[in-house]
Amino acid sequence: MATGALAGPDKIKFPNDYLRGVLYQTVDRADIKQYRELYTHADVVEAVRKGKPIPDGAVITLVQWSVEQDANGVPLKGADGRFVKKEVVAHTVMEKRAGWGADYPADWPCSCAGSAPRSPSTSLANTPTSAGCTPA
Repeated sequence: MATGALAGPDKIKFPNDYLRGVLYQTVDRADIKQYRELYTHADVVEAVRKGKPIPDGAVITLVQWSVEQDANGVPLKGADGRFVKKEVVAHTVMEKRAGWGADYPADWPCSCAGSAPRSPSTSLANTPTSAGCTPA
């Protein structure tokens, strides 16, 4: 398992324009009653589709939403079959950069708001939804 790597705002700047990027994945997390959206830049998605490594400088933003629940605490689903999102509870931002140094044992340190960081793998299929920077 990868070791944690939390970077502060001096290392990873929050990408205020993340909504201009590509929404490449959404995830219903029944175990923690969250809906999640993952954003990155089009060139990152294109590289992965072509089987190339995720480029240095890639930024991935995970938006974590609380979800509407019924009286028993079961997440409600919309007409599309997905959880109905309620409000943003946290953002997690990861940036891949080679040579982060000894303080960061991976090329993917995270800057997380309201979550316990871990270093994810370097494939969009294994980004924060399953491998890292997710709440415990």
